[in-house]
Amino acid sequence: MLGKLTTIHLKSMMKSLIRRTKMQAELIIVTPEMAKRWLGNNPVNRTIKHNHVLNISRDIIANRWQINGATICVCEDGTLLDGQHRLLAIVKANLSIRTHVIQGLPREVRDSIDSGVKRTAGDRLTMAGEVYGKEQASIANFLISLAHEKARSITASQQEILYVTENHNLVPSCGLSKSAFPRIGTILGGLHYIACYNNNHQKADEFISVFKTGVPTYEGDAAHFAREYLISQEIKQTTVRTEFKRRFLVHSFNKFMNDMPMKASHLPNRYHVPNWRSSSVGINIA
Repeated sequence: MLGKLTTIHLKSMMKSLIRRTKMQAELIIVTPEMAKRWLGNNPVNRTIKHNHVLNISRDIIANRWQINGATICVCEDGTLLDGQHRLLAIVKANLSIRTHVIQGLPREVRDSIDSGVKRTAGDRLTMAGEVYGKEQASIANFLISLAHEKARSITASQQEILYVTENHNLVPSCGLSKSAFPRIGTILGGLHYIACYNNNHQKADEFISVFKTGVPTYEGDAAHFAREYLISQEIKQTTVRTEFKRRFLVHSFNKFMNDMPMKASHLPNRYHVPNWRSSSVGINIA
């Protein structure tokens, strides 16, 4: 029955509970000291996702934290029911934030907390009317990871992803890459955008065109080699790891931008694109 409840029904239940109990719902400033106190009474909760704590703490430090109605929930006996990641982030950032807090909740509401489907950054972009919402979010995360030379991808916070999409026009790159080679569209879209960012629009379009048409633009065309190699692996039904695809395509892109031939799938140790770093993307993940 609980799974069928809409957000409106859940909000209605919460208002009813507030009327029937001694709960207090307030928008307050939560300090690191308050966070430590609540975390000290947190006997049973989810396993801590440390990357999520880091994401929130970076948003707090960068002043990207937003009041969105999400609440820190505290039981009537002082036990923390929900909010441990936000509280841990406050402690890590050593900064205070304004957020909603509900105290005095009955224990039985624990099972209804976080039962809804979480909205992704792509969902938020789509709901805001953005075209290619999901694709923009994926490319933004790729760009952040590449700027930090992390081939395994950094799980950036939603606010960091939205910051990138707001400050970089990814839509043209999304459209071109999605039609060229959908299975690696995120990587191609990100590399196309980087070339455009560095004012190499013609080479950016040529890079995508090679993947779309299969027609090389010079002898030993690196993009063409990468395309044919990946197609051959698919024909052989060989599993190609995502990390390898990223390294492989970034390497082919670097060679393509300099009209250098590529004849083997051997990759350099460093995973990077010249002139693309944390200052370019506008996000710094320590």
